[in-house]
Amino acid sequence: MKLLLISLCWLPFLLFGQEDSVYTSLEEALKTPLQVYKLNLAEQLKHIPTEIGEFKNLKELTLGRVFSNSAIKSIPESIGELTELEYLYIDFANLTKLPKSFKNLTKLTSLSLHSNKLSKYPAVINSLSQLEYLSIGDNPFKTIPESIKSLINLKELRLLGNNLKNLPQSLAELPKLTHLDLSAIDVRKEPLELPILAHLTDLDLSNSKLNRLPKNITKLTKLQKVDLSSNQLQELPIDFQKLTELKILNLRYNQLRKLPTELKRLKNLKTLDLEHNQLSVLPKLPTSLKHLDLGENWLTIFTPIGELELLTYLNLNSNQLTELPATIGNLSQLRKLAVGYNKLEKIHSNIGQLKKVENLYLHANKLTELPESIGLLSQLEDFVFFENNLTSLPSSIGKLSKLKLLDLGNNQLSTLPTSIGNISNLTELKLYGNHLTNIPINIVKLTKLQHLFLGSNQLKKVPKELGNLKNLEFLYLDDNKLERIPSALGNLTQLKGLYLMENQLTDLPDSLIKLENLFELVFHDNLISETRKTAILDAFSKEKPDCILVP
Repeated sequence: MKLLLISLCWLPFLLFGQEDSVYTSLEEALKTPLQVYKLNLAEQLKHIPTEIGEFKNLKELTLGRVFSNSAIKSIPESIGELTELEYLYIDFANLTKLPKSFKNLTKLTSLSLHSNKLSKYPAVINSLSQLEYLSIGDNPFKTIPESIKSLINLKELRLLGNNLKNLPQSLAELPKLTHLDLSAIDVRKEPLELPILAHLTDLDLSNSKLNRLPKNITKLTKLQKVDLSSNQLQELPIDFQKLTELKILNLRYNQLRKLPTELKRLKNLKTLDLEHNQLSVLPKLPTSLKHLDLGENWLTIFTPIGELELLTYLNLNSNQLTELPATIGNLSQLRKLAVGYNKLEKIHSNIGQLKKVENLYLHANKLTELPESIGLLSQLEDFVFFENNLTSLPSSIGKLSKLKLLDLGNNQLSTLPTSIGNISNLTELKLYGNHLTNIPINIVKLTKLQHLFLGSNQLKKVPKELGNLKNLEFLYLDDNKLERIPSALGNLTQLKGLYLMENQLTDLPDSLIKLENLFELVFHDNLISETRKTAILDAFSKEKPDCILVP
């Protein structure tokens, strides 16, 4: 009896299939059409067969290709028989029109017809009153009929890449429309006038060659996210402050030279992206900010920094900053700080107050020293400091117990503090391009090290203890003054790449052949004789034929 009950429980799945299963073969799907709920024929069909109407229970249908046009030019009238269909995707095809039977798809909630050849907006779409998502961008039509107002359940409308001359004012009558994508529409000659969309929260106008904002944008007072990136904006209007609900504002890749002081009134703004503009000064910014991107501008000073105490991310890369004010220490919530490619000459000791910072980037500046307080950054995981003028490291560097990446390349270090051996979680250490004459023995305590860069120094020998770094995968010793390599390197069982070029080596130890994971050994421009090179190559070809050798 129990067996019979179990069998009866499984009967619906045997008879009707599982709704989560996705069929990808039309031939297989047609064997049991009433059991097919999801059908994905992308990349397969050159045309849509009339048999498509046999899938009476189909809920999801994908026909278009991804990022490459298919040969599909038309849809058969039989598609109207798919009365249970909820999701239809026919992107990147060659459709020029839709069949009249489309109006029968009354349960359709998501329709995507992006990148087709629809020269006219298909009016039949407006009969799909349950539609919540409509993507019909990158088509050649220039107008949308006012009848779009019949899509009373529409929440998201994507029109990116079209040649629209105007938007229907009836969009304002759509009670649920919250997302509107108008990106990549060239509106230089005749900027679009936005309907006053009372419920709109998300507006994308990126890549539209805007040199001024569309009319009515500041009347869309429910906006929470606005993307104006990759345009030609030189200023923001003062009344931008009216968008008091705004949480995310993207203005990267424009031509902004200044910001209105009224911007500080956006009390709900959490993310502000101003990367790649022409800003040389900043007004006071909203203290609500958590994510601020000011990379690639012309800033020489950043005085409001101390007021932004909620910041978790701050990017100041590629500016003209000569210093960070002492108020940097106020950013107690900061997780990432990037101030690379500037002209910093000194780091204030208050940087040690950034107790939550995990990623610190100070590369390509003019820094000659680090404060001892750097050792207070107990959560630091990535510290990037290449291309500075550092001559020594503070001993407190050894307190950075969570550090995984330490990049000190292209500085002027001749020695390292013994405390460096205390950074027990370090997996990547970059010391290339310095003045090191020996490898500090304490490095061998870094047992989790996987990548060690020691190229372009003045090393004359490699300590045999380096062979104790059992997790080392890549070792760079190129461009030094090495005369020999200890056979103990043959103990580096995880080593995948060993780079010894441009030294004064006369031989390589035979123990290197034992490195079972080694796939690249580079040792050109040394003093190894041709006879010995041949012997090395022969030995490797027999024992490790898959290893790449560059002699």
